[in-house]
Amino acid sequence: MNIINILSIGMVSVDYLSLMLEVVLMCILALYGVMLFTSKLDINKIKYYAIAILCAGTGLYFYGFSLEEAPEGMWSTFTRSLLSAIELFVSHTDLLEIEEAQHQPFFMDFFIFVYASAVITSISALVSMFGRRTMSRIYLRLNREKKINHIFLGINRNSILLAKSLEEIIDRDKERIIFIQFPEKEMAEKMSFGHLLHSMTSQNKANDSLERYGIDTSLTIVLQSKMEISEMMNHDDIIRNFGLNELKPMMTDKTALYLLFDDVSYNLKTTFKLVKDPFIRDKTIHCLVGNNGQTHLYEASLYNTGVHFMYPSKIAVNQLIMNGKYHPCNTMEVATNAEGNSLGYVKGNFNAMVIGFGQIGKSTAKFLYEYASLIGDDDNVIPFKLYLEDENMDQILGEFVTEVPNSHNDPHLSFGSSSAGTVNFWKRIYEIIDDLNCIYITLEDDKRSVLLAGDIFRFAYKARRNGMKNFRIIVQLFDLEEEDRRVFEFYNGFSQEETIMVFGNRETVFKAEHLVSNNPAGIGRKIYNDARNNFRKRCMVTGLDPQLWDTFVKNGVIGKEQHNYEMYAEAMRQLRQNFSESGHSYTKKYIGKDLLPLFQKSQDALTDEEKRSLERFCHMEHERWCALAKMEGYVYGEKSSNVLKRHSLLKPWNELKEEEHRHRCVVAQAGLLDIDEEEDTHMLAQ
Repeated sequence: MNIINILSIGMVSVDYLSLMLEVVLMCILALYGVMLFTSKLDINKIKYYAIAILCAGTGLYFYGFSLEEAPEGMWSTFTRSLLSAIELFVSHTDLLEIEEAQHQPFFMDFFIFVYASAVITSISALVSMFGRRTMSRIYLRLNREKKINHIFLGINRNSILLAKSLEEIIDRDKERIIFIQFPEKEMAEKMSFGHLLHSMTSQNKANDSLERYGIDTSLTIVLQSKMEISEMMNHDDIIRNFGLNELKPMMTDKTALYLLFDDVSYNLKTTFKLVKDPFIRDKTIHCLVGNNGQTHLYEASLYNTGVHFMYPSKIAVNQLIMNGKYHPCNTMEVATNAEGNSLGYVKGNFNAMVIGFGQIGKSTAKFLYEYASLIGDDDNVIPFKLYLEDENMDQILGEFVTEVPNSHNDPHLSFGSSSAGTVNFWKRIYEIIDDLNCIYITLEDDKRSVLLAGDIFRFAYKARRNGMKNFRIIVQLFDLEEEDRRVFEFYNGFSQEETIMVFGNRETVFKAEHLVSNNPAGIGRKIYNDARNNFRKRCMVTGLDPQLWDTFVKNGVIGKEQHNYEMYAEAMRQLRQNFSESGHSYTKKYIGKDLLPLFQKSQDALTDEEKRSLERFCHMEHERWCALAKMEGYVYGEKSSNVLKRHSLLKPWNELKEEEHRHRCVVAQAGLLDIDEEEDTHMLAQ
């Protein structure tokens, strides 16, 4: 009543209903203000604010209590002051226990400021712990509009990076991003106040992680699952077991789920659980896996279930193909005539070493074998050598030989089993360091790779007689730390060019463009679109119907569904071939930058030098295609067969028929063309 009397001074009557509405409105505005404040507040910093307020409150009470007529001892006063300061955050104040004589204006102003700060800090902490999760659930219950949902199962660096990439291209009116956070295993099995507090703070840390990577948390929904996904026993209704029933009314057929934990075996096991749920079975599941035989076996068993596997090793090597700065031609000199125009071939040799022959190392060797098949001044493939090193080469070489049967006696390949950093390793490098153009480090240990890259740079800087020109150290690092980047920049400053280069890091792997699309080749959307556009360029030269691309895709689907391996394998070969050609466009333009006008002239209008330049250039395309076929296990056969890995065109350039020559020239010419690529970002998001 005292409050009402104060508020009604000078008023004839009080409208209690209006007053109540005003109070409610003020409370709502206050809560909204706190929500806005805490949306930018780091939960990890709240404790520092609280400690500062606690110290100020303790000092305030200590001053007041020490002025009492019968003061207690120092330690008793300090303890009483500390407890009273703690009460500022959770309960009533102890101001009345301080003698009224100390209630001076300055003292009261300071007390009110400290008390208000304590209250705001407490509310902010509570809202930070509970508010965002509660608001997400309220939003889902109020907004039942069906959209395309991107649901990330688990919050980690991989999922955050991919969500950030998706956020840049999705249509917010038609799509939404949802994160589901799972409790830690030991937290899910127990229940106490400490575990509850851990769950609340981990929820806020999840939001902080999203904001740290630039995710707009005001547009991204974060939900907390009631149980850890691997502990699910009932496979009939997984969403209900998650405690996320509000998701069901909003999940469309185009909903995509993402499992991107670093533990790939965990992802596989979870995927098999998810596909057992009839409600999820028709949804798309993107699963992060390793590139090994067991995964390929599982991939076949999950065919036609909507499961798409993400292979970081494949994506990493695809970056070598799609980014021209990694191509072998960059360390070669292009032959030119007196006018400075390209003659369609390169000078010199190409030699590279691959250190680490795991999945990425083997794929890197295949890439180099294909893209180093360049033509020299004697109209033959330039001499090139690939030195492949791994300390466990004897154990892992067998798998490579089964993939590439002729690799064990290929003169371009040299296999070694020295361990990086040993005496034998450095002796081997010393013998060939002057002839090496590139060293690719594809070890599975990032820290070891960084140290080795620095050691090789210092070694080469002192040992190479012709300096660091046309020499590259290309390192695969999954986690590229800022200090590693600075070290590489320091070394590159000595050579005054980008000698140490990095590929395959996490930030470049987890992008929306690498998500596997619904195509039979099982390759990322951007790569698939690049291959399709490359085929369109070939059609521009030949006049073929670009719709033939749809025939490749259709044959791949039919062949796989009907277990017609020949039809399926031929469609896959066509798709891979176009992908390889699209990546090789950079090399073609680098070497044949002046040759496109010559292709557009009639044969009679060409000089002998121009004819020879075109001949060499088209010959290069044939050798590249042969190298690709060899790395896929093909050998020559009079009759082509994908089942038997035989192809009739796998023969020397001078043995090709005229129409076969013409086909190679068409592909070579198409590689020099530019095309307006279709930037269908909405398709990438689906």
